[in-house]
Amino acid sequence: MKIFKRLCIFCLLILLTSALFAETSSFLSQEWFINLRDAVYEQRLSSNEVLSIYTVAKNQAEIITQDVQKYIMLARCENLMGMAYQKEGINSEAIAHYERSEYYAKSALNIQATSDAHYALAESISLQCDIKGFSYQIANGMRFVNSANNAISLNQNNTEARYLLAAMYAFPNPPFRNLNRAKRTLEEIIENHNEYMSNDVRFNVYYAMGVVFQKQRQPVEARTWFNRALILYPTNIDVQNRLKEI
Repeated sequence: MKIFKRLCIFCLLILLTSALFAETSSFLSQEWFINLRDAVYEQRLSSNEVLSIYTVAKNQAEIITQDVQKYIMLARCENLMGMAYQKEGINSEAIAHYERSEYYAKSALNIQATSDAHYALAESISLQCDIKGFSYQIANGMRFVNSANNAISLNQNNTEARYLLAAMYAFPNPPFRNLNRAKRTLEEIIENHNEYMSNDVRFNVYYAMGVVFQKQRQPVEARTWFNRALILYPTNIDVQNRLKEI
């Protein structure tokens, strides 16, 4: 009887987690979120122009009734707005958004430790590592890795978290760079989790593959992957600049 009760509780937890993941996924496909995501990745608009799109998205996230999902979506919006500011070198504003994202991600985790909540925290830490420099990276590197791994352990198809771990080896300077490990991780995402990649994740994976081949001095392969990334976001300046370097 006890075994049966435990089994019922276990099944209920699985169903609840699945429902929460499905709900988050539905918000990620909402037009208000996609508009913000694509504006940031297209890189056609200034940060001031993106700000109005961010405001609409944040207002929509604020009215989500389920608190875990609300905080996750608010964290995602903050990270995207921070990326827009960072692209223009307005680092103080970018940092403020990344720190706010971390606060929202922690708020979600305090309610329930979902895969998306762990990912939101990993993403905000990753972005702060990029902008705050070496001392922050040393102090928070393991916190980032643990958050990304927690996201994957709760959802094996969390391609966003898998990408973050690949990027950790693709983009840094030596001695932290490990191009072979980055390539293996990116290939594993493409081969085994392709159907779960959203447009921005697919772009990130293709772009990172291009960077890996570029750093390995294989220009033909690098150009192939950069061009695949450009199909998704043709106006992305980062990819265009990489192609000019080859």
